[in-house]
Amino acid sequence: MKKINVVIPIDLYNILGHPLRRKILLLLEKEGYMQYSDLLKELNIETTGQLNFHLTKLGNLITKDGKAYRLSEDGKTIIRIMELNEKILSGEEVEKIETRKTELSRVGIIICTCGSEVEQPINVESLKNRISRINNVVSVAVFDNLCQEKNQKKIQKWFKDNFINKVVIAACSPRTHSHIFYRIFENLIPITNIDFANIREQLCWVNSKKPVEALEKARLLIEAAVERVILQKEIKTKTVEVQKSVAIMGGGIAGMNLALKLAEAGLKVYIIEKSPTLGGKVARWSKIEGVLDCASCFLSEQILSLVQEKNIEIFTNTEILNVSGSVGNFTIELVRKPRYVDEDKCTGCKRCMSICTITKKNEYEYGLDERKLIYIPFVNAYPYSATIDEEDIEKCRECRVCERACLNKAINLDQKPTIMTIKVGAKILAIGSDLYQDLEKYNHNPSNDIITSAEFERILASDGPTQGNLIKLSDGKEPQKISIIQNVGNQHLSSDYCYILSRKYLEMIREKLSDCEVEILIDNEMVPENRLALINFPDKVHSVKILEIKNEGNRKIINTDKGNFESDLIILNIGMVPNKDLSELRKTLDFAFDDNGFMSKETLSSGIYGCGTVTGPKDYHTTIAESNDVALQVISLLSKDYLLADISGIEIDYERCGLCGLCVSICPFNAISCEDDRIVIDDFKCKGCGVCVSICPTKALEMNVETREKILKSIEVYSKYSHKPKIMAFCCEHCGYAAADEAGLKKIQYNPNIFIEMVPCTGRVDTEFILKSLEQGFDGVLVVGCKHGSCRYIDGINKLEKKIKILKDVGIPKIEDKLVISSLNAVEGYRFAEIVNRMHNKLSEMVA
Repeated sequence: MKKINVVIPIDLYNILGHPLRRKILLLLEKEGYMQYSDLLKELNIETTGQLNFHLTKLGNLITKDGKAYRLSEDGKTIIRIMELNEKILSGEEVEKIETRKTELSRVGIIICTCGSEVEQPINVESLKNRISRINNVVSVAVFDNLCQEKNQKKIQKWFKDNFINKVVIAACSPRTHSHIFYRIFENLIPITNIDFANIREQLCWVNSKKPVEALEKARLLIEAAVERVILQKEIKTKTVEVQKSVAIMGGGIAGMNLALKLAEAGLKVYIIEKSPTLGGKVARWSKIEGVLDCASCFLSEQILSLVQEKNIEIFTNTEILNVSGSVGNFTIELVRKPRYVDEDKCTGCKRCMSICTITKKNEYEYGLDERKLIYIPFVNAYPYSATIDEEDIEKCRECRVCERACLNKAINLDQKPTIMTIKVGAKILAIGSDLYQDLEKYNHNPSNDIITSAEFERILASDGPTQGNLIKLSDGKEPQKISIIQNVGNQHLSSDYCYILSRKYLEMIREKLSDCEVEILIDNEMVPENRLALINFPDKVHSVKILEIKNEGNRKIINTDKGNFESDLIILNIGMVPNKDLSELRKTLDFAFDDNGFMSKETLSSGIYGCGTVTGPKDYHTTIAESNDVALQVISLLSKDYLLADISGIEIDYERCGLCGLCVSICPFNAISCEDDRIVIDDFKCKGCGVCVSICPTKALEMNVETREKILKSIEVYSKYSHKPKIMAFCCEHCGYAAADEAGLKKIQYNPNIFIEMVPCTGRVDTEFILKSLEQGFDGVLVVGCKHGSCRYIDGINKLEKKIKILKDVGIPKIEDKLVISSLNAVEGYRFAEIVNRMHNKLSEMVA
C-alpha cells in the first residue's frame, strides 16, 4: 500500500473524535471554499462561539482566507485517511488510495454597462438582483467599462475575495471582445471557465424600445451562460514553441515587400512561388502608378534585395502539398516541380532557345507573340534560368536537341519533383488575383485592335512586342482615337484600381501621342461620382447605360445611350477576379471567401494572413501599406517564445464508436481517418467545425468546448421566455453571428423574441437541436450561415441543407413552416434584422 507522509497533530484523535469537526472537514472537502456564515447555516449552529471553538480545534487541518475556510494539504490527507478507515472497517478490500475530485462551481457574473449603453433599455440593478439568485452564482459585479485598464485590480480583488473559479461576462459581443476579457483573467482561471452573454450588440442596441422583454431576455441569456460554464469540463492545454520563421505563398509585389520587412526584423522567410520566376503580374506592366521607374527595373531592384538577404529562402516552381500544426508551429510539406534545367548550371545564354524548333503562345505577353518550349520568362526573371513547362515535357523528350546542345549540361529532361518540409510560425497568402477573361461580348481581338488593359501594358512596355511603341497591332500605325471601357467583368465589384489605371493610361498616351483623342466610357449604375475624380480628366469621361461594340468595315464603333464613339483602338479595362488556386488552397490553409470570391480577411484563423490582391482589387500603394501592416502583425505574433495552442477540438468515446465511417467521409479537411479498426483524429488538421459531431449516429464524437450538452441546456433555458412567438436561432460564428452583431453596431431594431446561439459552422447544427427547440416551445427555428462558396469550413451550409432535407423527407409535421435557413455575409446586419422581423410576423399569424 502506498505510504502517506503527513505531519499529524498529537491530539488528532481528540480532534476528530467530535462529529461536528468531522462534518466541517467533509463539508470543506465537498465545497472547496465556504464562507463563515455558510458554515453556521450548514452545521445548524446557533452561536458563533461554538463554531469558533471547533474551528480552533481543527488547527492546521484548515486554512482561513478572508472570511472563508478551506482544507489545508494536511486536511486533505486526513480526509483520505478517514475514507480509507471507513473502507477497512466495512471489510472492503483496499488496493490503492485515490483522490476524490469534486466539480466545484463558484460562478461570478460581471455586468458591463459600457458607459450607459446597457442601462438605457435595461434596469441593471433589477437584472443584478434577478441573476444573483441563479444556482452556483456567488457574486454579481457591475463595472462601467470592463475593458479599461483601471478596472483590472478591482476585478482581480472581486475574483479572489469571492473564491470564484468560473466567470460569466454579460457585455459586448464575444466575437470581437473575448480576447480582451481573456486577458483580464489570464493568470486567474483557464479561458474555458469563462462564458459570455451578448447583451449589447444582440440585445440593448437592437431592442432598445422593449424594456420589459429586454430585461427578461437578458436574465435568460446570462442564466444560459452560467449553465454552460458549469458544464464545461477541464481541458488540457498545451503550449507551443514558436518558430521564428514565416512562409509567404506568392512572389509578387506584396510577397516580396513582406519578405524584406520580416527578414529585416530577424525572421527566417520562405517565399513559395508556383510559377518559374518571382515578380507576379507587375513584372509585365510598363510602369507602376506613382513609381517613377519602369516596372521591370523596379522589380529587378526588389529581387536583388531579396537575393542578398541571408534570412530569405526562395522556392520557385513550388506548391503546397500539406499543412499541419497550429499557430506558432506549422509544418508545411512542399513539392518543387522540375523545371528540367539546373538553375545553378544554366548561364542564361539562350542557346537552347535558339535551336528549339517548336513554338507556342507566349503567356507572359498574353498571347501577343510566341515563344519556344524552352524559355526564360522575361528579361529580369529570377532565377534567370531557362525552364520547360510540365505540359510540354513529352514533346521535348521526343526531340532532346537542346539537352545535347547545352554546353554546361544544365538541361535534364528526366528531372523529378523534390519533396521538402519547412517549419514556420505563421503563413501569409499573397498569391494575387487573376484577370477577367470572358470577353466574347466585347468582340475582344488584339489583331483587330480591341485589346485588354493587360495587353495594352505589354504594348507600352519597352520589352514588349512593340518595344514600347504605341501602335495598333493590326497595321503597325499609331492610333488617332482611343476608347477605354472601364470595369469590364466587374459588374458587382467596383474598385479604385480601375480608375487609377485609367489615369495612368491617359498620362502615358498623352506622353507618347499628344494629339491622340481619348474617351473613357463607364457604366453609370456601377460608379459613384467620387470615383470619377480619380481620373482627373472629367471632360473625357462618359457615364453610359448601354454599351455595344460593332465592326463596320475597318471602323470600330461603340454604341451607347449617349451616342456613338468611333475608335482606332479600344482598351477593355478588365477587372481583377479571384485567383483560381484559392478553392484548392483553402482546404489546407483554413480561410473563407468573401461575397466576391476573394479571400476573406475577416474569417482568418490565428497564424494565417492575407495580403495583396488575393483579398480583392487594390493598387500598388494600397498593397504596400497593407503588406507593412501585415508584417507588423506577424512580427508581434512571433516575438513570443511560446503560444497557447488552440484548445477547441473533437474528442472521441471509443466505447460508443461503431466505425461507421461517416465522420471520415464528411470531414472537409481530411482530419479523420480509420487506422487499425480505430478512428483517429489529426488535431493539427482538425479546424473544430463540428460537422462530424452533428452526423455521428452513436454520439461517440463530441466537441470539447461547444458540446451538445451545452447547446441543449441553452435551448432549455431560453425556452423559459414568456413572450410569443419566440424564435431559436443558430448562427455560424463568422457570418451569421457576425451579421447579428452588425445589426447591433448599426442599432437596427428587430423583434426581441429571438435567442441566438453561436455555433462554429452551420454544419455543426444537429437536427436534434432543431427538434428540441420546437419541443421546448419555440415557435420557429432560424439557422443563419455563410453564403454558398464562402464558408470557412468549405461547405457547412450545404451539409446543413442536406440534413434538413432528410427531416422534411421523413415528414416532420409542418417543419417547413417553422424553419428558415438563410445565408448572409458578416456585414449584412440590415438583412439579418429583416429576416427576423419577417419570420416573427409570419409566426405571429400562425400562433394567432
